[in-house]
Amino acid sequence: MNLTFDRLRQQQPQLFSNAALTLPAAAGQGMVALIAAIEAAIALPAYRAHALAQAPAICRVPVAAHGVFMGYDFHLTDSGPKLIEINTNAGGGLLNAYLLAAHGESAAGATVRAAYVEMFREEWRLARGAALCGASPSSMKTRPGSSWRPSSSCSGNCSRNTASPP
Repeated sequence: MNLTFDRLRQQQPQLFSNAALTLPAAAGQGMVALIAAIEAAIALPAYRAHALAQAPAICRVPVAAHGVFMGYDFHLTDSGPKLIEINTNAGGGLLNAYLLAAHGESAAGATVRAAYVEMFREEWRLARGAALCGASPSSMKTRPGSSWRPSSSCSGNCSRNTASPP
């Protein structure tokens, strides 16, 4: 993981700051409480109905995938953390795994990375079907109409099903 971090830092130096900051416990607790309140509100059927009624039709199409995770961006101020943005920047979150490793927390970084990869795989499965990893994907039995091609997202010998999920 450190090699990946070193390469990222060399090729994209703007991604990581040299400054370290410590998050006060009260600020972290405030962020967690606000995120929990937002998550509870957006789960309410009345809120969802109201929001979707105002949204373009494309937003009303049901989807199986929910997004890897939501990113809540805060600014720390003298009066506490202030929410500035909610986004779905999962790639930005993955950078934290490499940052942890670069700061001597390789096991924690590997755990975060593994969790993110698993979330991406689950989202792919929900939206597109299963990603298969095995010793010899070309010898695997497939259902009629399936097409298989090499996948760059798996390590080892992997393929992905490009047909619609059953």
